[in-house]
Amino acid sequence: MVPASGRSPRRSRSAPVTALTCCERIVRLGLGAVGPAALGLSWLRLHCAPWRSGQAQGCGVVALLAQAVTVLRHHHLTVHSSRTGFASRLNSGVRPMSSTIALFGSSRRGGNTGQFMDHIAEMLGIEVVDLGQLQISAYDYEHRNRGDDFEPLMNRVLEFENIIIATPVYWYSVSPPVKVFLDRISDYLDIPDLLASGRRLRGKSGYLVCTSVVERVPEPFVGAVTDTFTYLGMRFGGVAHANCSDGYARDLHDAVVREFVRLVRAPRQASARV
Repeated sequence: MVPASGRSPRRSRSAPVTALTCCERIVRLGLGAVGPAALGLSWLRLHCAPWRSGQAQGCGVVALLAQAVTVLRHHHLTVHSSRTGFASRLNSGVRPMSSTIALFGSSRRGGNTGQFMDHIAEMLGIEVVDLGQLQISAYDYEHRNRGDDFEPLMNRVLEFENIIIATPVYWYSVSPPVKVFLDRISDYLDIPDLLASGRRLRGKSGYLVCTSVVERVPEPFVGAVTDTFTYLGMRFGGVAHANCSDGYARDLHDAVVREFVRLVRAPRQASARV
């Protein structure tokens, strides 16, 4: 989707962003890869005084986060070590230790695609962001949704050179969370104060990780993703596909994972499918 040019951006008409909403978004971004983010926010609202009393606007963000960490640790909502730094480094200017990030979208975090992506992530030592745990609304031609999680996430993604899209094949297309994310990139092609950031996508490498119940990934599915990368000025680095007609088997798909990891670590080689 490429919106018509020349339209003046409008500020979000949603409620103002407060310390409460900032912290909730940070927690979502930090826990998004794991699954219990929604549960964690429920505990925050129940047990953190600013959430419970409604006085969050008068409480400092640092104090809120400190209390949030205490609650999350108390209730054993653990985050994989490769993902814990995501929230704390948002907009911090700190360069990521890895050059690769994965954006995951599926109806099940622990399903076939989730296991496949986690297998790859373990070998690469990278972050996996669960798009389904974030508040990213559908593309809006009037840009009234700029207060959601998309721009903070996108600003973080732009720090990486390799971007992996992980999704199951849903009716020859990507999953809804991934489709919404890709649609919202149009914001960086249309909103004047985001144009410079959008141009940072040029020259980056895009990869695709997917699962289906057939032996060969459908051409229209891959084509839609590769055409998107090309339009954005990105290089397509390769695709890893797992036939999960009998479920995901780690040992069975290990060779595919290792070959894909090799492609990501040597991004300037010719793109390939594994």
